[in-house]
Amino acid sequence: LQTNGILLSNEWCAFLKEHEFLVGISIDGPQELHDRYRRSNSGNGTFAKVIAAIERLKSYQVEFNTLTVINNVNVHYPLEVYHFLKSIGSKHMQFIELLETGTPNIDFSGHSENTFRIIDFSVPPTAYGKFMSTIFMQWVKNDVGEIFIRQFESFVSRFLGNGH
Repeated sequence: LQTNGILLSNEWCAFLKEHEFLVGISIDGPQELHDRYRRSNSGNGTFAKVIAAIERLKSYQVEFNTLTVINNVNVHYPLEVYHFLKSIGSKHMQFIELLETGTPNIDFSGHSENTFRIIDFSVPPTAYGKFMSTIFMQWVKNDVGEIFIRQFESFVSRFLGNGH
Protein backbone atom coordinates (compact mmCIF):
# COMPACT_ATOMS: atom_id res chain seq x y z
CA LEU A 1 0.00 0.00 0.00
CA GLN A 2 1.49 3.37 -1.04
CA THR A 3 0.05 6.49 0.60
CA ASN A 4 0.90 9.81 2.18
CA GLY A 5 -0.76 8.36 5.28
CA ILE A 6 -2.95 11.36 5.99
CA LEU A 7 -6.15 9.28 6.13
CA LEU A 8 -4.71 6.38 8.15
CA SER A 9 -6.91 6.16 11.22
CA ASN A 10 -6.39 3.90 14.23
CA GLU A 11 -8.88 1.49 12.68
CA TRP A 12 -6.92 1.37 9.43
CA CYS A 13 -3.66 0.82 11.30
CA ALA A 14 -5.18 -2.07 13.26
CA PHE A 15 -6.40 -3.60 9.98
CA LEU A 16 -3.00 -3.14 8.32
CA LYS A 17 -1.26 -4.77 11.29
CA GLU A 18 -3.71 -7.68 11.43
CA HIS A 19 -3.26 -8.42 7.73
CA GLU A 20 0.52 -7.81 7.74
CA PHE A 21 0.58 -4.99 5.22
CA LEU A 22 3.76 -3.19 4.30
CA VAL A 23 2.91 0.49 3.95
CA GLY A 24 4.87 2.85 1.73
CA ILE A 25 4.76 6.43 3.00
CA SER A 26 5.43 9.31 0.62
CA ILE A 27 7.60 11.89 2.36
CA ASP A 28 10.11 14.18 0.69
CA GLY A 29 12.40 15.06 3.59
CA PRO A 30 12.25 17.42 6.57
CA GLN A 31 9.31 19.81 6.81
CA GLU A 32 10.81 22.70 4.84
CA LEU A 33 11.61 20.36 1.94
CA HIS A 34 8.49 18.18 2.12
CA ASP A 35 6.01 21.06 2.33
CA ARG A 36 7.50 22.80 -0.69
CA TYR A 37 5.34 20.71 -3.06
CA ARG A 38 3.31 18.40 -0.80
CA ARG A 39 0.23 20.44 0.01
CA SER A 40 -3.37 19.73 0.88
CA ASN A 41 -6.32 21.00 -1.15
CA SER A 42 -6.45 24.00 1.18
CA GLY A 43 -2.83 24.85 0.33
CA ASN A 44 -1.31 23.86 3.67
CA GLY A 45 1.77 21.67 3.90
CA THR A 46 1.10 18.02 4.75
CA PHE A 47 4.27 17.29 6.73
CA ALA A 48 2.72 17.30 10.22
CA LYS A 49 -0.06 14.94 9.13
CA VAL A 50 2.38 12.57 7.41
CA ILE A 51 4.57 12.45 10.52
CA ALA A 52 1.48 11.78 12.66
CA ALA A 53 0.60 8.89 10.32
CA ILE A 54 4.10 7.44 10.64
CA GLU A 55 3.88 7.64 14.43
CA ARG A 56 0.48 5.94 14.31
CA LEU A 57 1.88 3.14 12.13
CA LYS A 58 4.78 2.68 14.54
CA SER A 59 2.43 2.55 17.53
CA TYR A 60 0.58 -0.33 15.84
CA GLN A 61 3.89 -1.91 14.80
CA VAL A 62 2.97 -1.73 11.12
CA GLU A 63 6.04 -2.09 8.93
CA PHE A 64 6.57 0.90 6.66
CA ASN A 65 9.03 2.15 4.11
CA THR A 66 9.47 5.59 2.60
CA LEU A 67 9.21 6.80 -0.96
CA THR A 68 10.85 10.16 -1.53
CA VAL A 69 10.32 12.11 -4.72
CA ILE A 70 13.46 14.05 -5.55
CA ASN A 71 12.58 17.48 -6.92
CA ASN A 72 14.47 20.63 -7.85
CA VAL A 73 14.66 21.72 -4.20
CA ASN A 74 15.42 18.64 -2.07
CA VAL A 75 17.94 17.41 -4.66
CA HIS A 76 20.37 19.92 -3.11
CA TYR A 77 20.08 18.36 0.37
CA PRO A 78 20.87 14.65 0.02
CA LEU A 79 22.35 14.09 3.47
CA GLU A 80 19.66 16.11 5.21
CA VAL A 81 16.98 14.02 3.48
CA TYR A 82 18.76 10.75 4.21
CA HIS A 83 19.44 11.49 7.88
CA PHE A 84 15.90 12.73 8.35
CA LEU A 85 14.43 9.52 6.91
CA LYS A 86 16.64 7.50 9.24
CA SER A 87 15.54 9.65 12.19
CA ILE A 88 11.86 8.85 11.62
CA GLY A 89 12.62 5.13 11.60
CA SER A 90 12.69 4.38 7.89
CA LYS A 91 14.75 1.25 7.30
CA HIS A 92 13.66 0.83 3.66
CA MET A 93 13.92 3.82 1.33
CA GLN A 94 13.19 4.57 -2.29
CA PHE A 95 14.27 7.73 -4.09
CA ILE A 96 12.47 8.59 -7.31
CA GLU A 97 13.54 11.48 -9.51
CA LEU A 98 10.82 13.87 -10.60
CA LEU A 99 10.65 14.33 -14.33
CA GLU A 100 7.41 16.03 -15.15
CA THR A 101 6.51 17.20 -18.61
CA GLY A 102 4.22 20.04 -19.44
CA THR A 103 1.86 20.55 -22.30
CA PRO A 104 3.38 19.30 -25.53
CA ASN A 105 4.43 21.80 -28.15
CA ILE A 106 2.53 20.22 -31.00
CA ASP A 107 3.12 21.19 -34.59
CA PHE A 108 0.25 19.90 -36.70
CA SER A 109 1.98 20.76 -39.97
CA GLY A 110 3.79 17.44 -39.97
CA HIS A 111 7.16 19.10 -40.55
CA SER A 112 8.62 18.88 -37.07
CA GLU A 113 8.57 16.47 -34.16
CA ASN A 114 6.37 17.03 -31.16
CA THR A 115 8.35 18.13 -28.13
CA PHE A 116 7.58 18.31 -24.45
CA ARG A 117 8.84 21.01 -22.16
CA ILE A 118 10.19 20.00 -18.78
CA ILE A 119 8.43 21.53 -15.76
CA ASP A 120 10.57 23.71 -13.47
CA PHE A 121 10.42 21.40 -10.45
CA SER A 122 11.85 18.45 -12.39
CA VAL A 123 15.36 17.22 -11.58
CA PRO A 124 18.18 17.24 -14.13
CA PRO A 125 19.85 13.82 -14.46
CA THR A 126 23.24 15.07 -13.24
CA ALA A 127 21.70 16.57 -10.09
CA TYR A 128 19.86 13.33 -9.35
CA GLY A 129 23.09 11.39 -9.91
CA LYS A 130 24.97 13.62 -7.48
CA PHE A 131 22.14 13.27 -4.92
CA MET A 132 22.21 9.48 -5.15
CA SER A 133 26.03 9.30 -5.15
CA THR A 134 26.20 11.37 -1.98
CA ILE A 135 23.71 9.13 -0.21
CA PHE A 136 25.44 6.02 -1.57
CA MET A 137 28.76 7.04 0.00
CA GLN A 138 27.06 7.66 3.36
CA TRP A 139 25.17 4.35 3.12
CA VAL A 140 28.31 2.35 2.24
CA LYS A 141 30.29 3.89 5.11
CA ASN A 142 27.67 3.56 7.81
CA ASP A 143 24.47 1.75 6.97
CA VAL A 144 24.90 -1.32 4.74
CA GLY A 145 22.82 -4.13 6.21
CA GLU A 146 20.79 -1.78 8.41
CA ILE A 147 19.22 0.60 5.91
CA PHE A 148 17.89 -0.80 2.64
CA ILE A 149 17.72 1.43 -0.41
CA ARG A 150 16.13 -0.23 -3.39
CA GLN A 151 18.40 1.33 -6.01
CA PHE A 152 21.58 0.49 -4.10
CA GLU A 153 20.53 -3.04 -3.22
CA SER A 154 19.77 -3.74 -6.89
CA PHE A 155 23.07 -2.25 -8.01
CA VAL A 156 25.16 -4.18 -5.49
CA SER A 157 23.31 -7.41 -6.25
CA ARG A 158 23.98 -7.04 -9.98
CA PHE A 159 27.58 -6.03 -9.35
CA LEU A 160 28.10 -9.19 -7.33
CA GLY A 161 26.48 -11.29 -10.05
CA ASN A 162 23.34 -12.10 -8.10
CA GLY A 163 20.85 -11.08 -10.77
CA HIS A 164 18.43 -8.31 -10.02
